[in-house]
Amino acid sequence: MAFRRLWQPALVASGRRGMYKAATKDVPKVEITSKIALPDSTVRNARTMNFAVGFNWTDHKKGDIDYSSCDFLAIGHDRRINEAQAEFILSQIDDGKAAWGKTAVWPRTKDSPMVKFQEAAAEWLNAEAVVLTKSGMDANCGLMEILLSNNDIPVYLDFLAHKTFRYGISAAKGEMIVFKHNNLEDLEAQMAKRGPGFIIVDSLYSSLGTIVPLKDICDLADKYGSALIVDESHGLGAHGDLGNGIVCQQGLEDRVHFRTAGLTKGLASTGGLFTGTKEFIKLFRGNTTKSVFSYAVQDYEAVRLLTALKIVKGATDRRESLHKKFTYLKQKMRDIGYHGYYLDQPSQIFGFCTGDYDNTVGLDRALKSKGIFPTAFTFPAAPRDRSLLRWTVTDQVTMEQLDYTLGVLKQFIDDGTAKPSEWPDYERPCY
Repeated sequence: MAFRRLWQPALVASGRRGMYKAATKDVPKVEITSKIALPDSTVRNARTMNFAVGFNWTDHKKGDIDYSSCDFLAIGHDRRINEAQAEFILSQIDDGKAAWGKTAVWPRTKDSPMVKFQEAAAEWLNAEAVVLTKSGMDANCGLMEILLSNNDIPVYLDFLAHKTFRYGISAAKGEMIVFKHNNLEDLEAQMAKRGPGFIIVDSLYSSLGTIVPLKDICDLADKYGSALIVDESHGLGAHGDLGNGIVCQQGLEDRVHFRTAGLTKGLASTGGLFTGTKEFIKLFRGNTTKSVFSYAVQDYEAVRLLTALKIVKGATDRRESLHKKFTYLKQKMRDIGYHGYYLDQPSQIFGFCTGDYDNTVGLDRALKSKGIFPTAFTFPAAPRDRSLLRWTVTDQVTMEQLDYTLGVLKQFIDDGTAKPSEWPDYERPCY
């Protein structure tokens, strides 16, 4: 045992040093034609991401503990949701009314489940109107396309705001100014130079679980005559009295001009949405590329969303259980030596900023060998020197599994597999 304690840390470190090299060694040429090939960097980046994430999935039948799911309230397998969707599909087939594959440009009747969900979601979010899209990416990109077409208004984007906004801004040829994460001084300095624009933040950031200082951002937007866009993807379901997110939880609905969200998380369903005025959302159907040239959310998908929304609104016990679990896990992690800065946020998501690629992938592999599955974020999804492991606590994780996880993490400190005191986020922010 003494021999193991002496040599294991060195062996672990030695094994990790070669992980990035192994992932990027002998990068093959991907030729499209005899005269066209993809850049080596494209292939290398894909390989490093694939290697970091790995090819193993959690298997609950084997007792694996899933910290990668974003089904915060654990409603994805709720029979009520799945049976409602199945029954609607079968009823449409039996009645000869099935008409799948509609594009978003075509109108729906008031009886359409899609229309009903938009109305129900607007009431839930205390918003004037809601547009339902195929995904959170479609919501973010569609909103950018409407706002930035034929104008030169700058966009102020938090460094950690969801990457789909960058894609949408670039596609619309918008002027993007990135400010430091949750840094009001940097944001104001940028706005003082360039004037009013669109400010984009997440309510709860997907990689680190940090929460935006929303009221202060609202004050800055008012001061400079700017419009505020808040991505609520990771706030919906888990936060707010009805699971309606952090904007509603803080009573700031009237000060946030637009909200977006992906619905695969809090509502455990496909789709996305954005809020706006009734006049504004009329622009979506006929003025966005993905609306005119791609299919829309189908009615059978909206039926699932309607049922999930009813369950989420009434899931007070699940939200309380979820908050109890992530608060317990974070506190106990600090007690055993994981003093990461991002453990201090009152959210179900947090990150271990473990540093370089090898540290992150090595710890991830060690956890997976124990049946614990967080998510590795490495370059190019994260800066080279600030790779991280993202943990997402859902209500599906039991207290016994949390205690098992804590036991493994303590063991990793004892044997040198994890050295949190050497990580970039040890008691200070690194983003």
